[in-house]
Amino acid sequence: QRITATRLHRQLREDGYAVGITTVKDYFREKKRRKAEVYIPLTYRPGEVAQIDFFEATIEEAGQQKKVWKFLLHLMYSGYEYIWLYERCDQLSFLDALVRAFNALEGIPQRLVFDNLTLAVRRIIGSKRDLTPAFKAIVSHYLFEACFTRPGEGHDKGGVESRGKNIRLQHMVPIPRGDNLTEI
Repeated sequence: QRITATRLHRQLREDGYAVGITTVKDYFREKKRRKAEVYIPLTYRPGEVAQIDFFEATIEEAGQQKKVWKFLLHLMYSGYEYIWLYERCDQLSFLDALVRAFNALEGIPQRLVFDNLTLAVRRIIGSKRDLTPAFKAIVSHYLFEACFTRPGEGHDKGGVESRGKNIRLQHMVPIPRGDNLTEI
């Protein structure tokens, strides 16, 4: 059960307070506004932000169905996407995917947004990230700003998350087939 503005107004009047319903409703409205999480409409400039993620996918390679990992880089301004399939979701695949994406783009976005994946982050200390040596090396070589989402907040990378699901539905149904992963 919860207290409504009307119920609180009635209780205050019964207790002898001379207060109007508008005052009570304004109080409730302000209290609700202060509790609400703030969302800022996002706009992007060309080459400013890319969101990155790995997704599981199923393929049929040489007649055998197997699970692979789909790397997806999604540029937030243009909507351009770079996708590459990997047999494993390990650090070598992750770093290879970044280099392939930068080569395909013929440039590097200023800021890349990642999950707190163990391939890049050894541990989270407060709001700081302790990066793995290999990821730290690629960041310093390509000179991009690595940004990470808040733990447990799925909507921080909404652009790449929704595109990853849509790509699976648009391009991976029915299950892609081929003789090898490169062909697929």
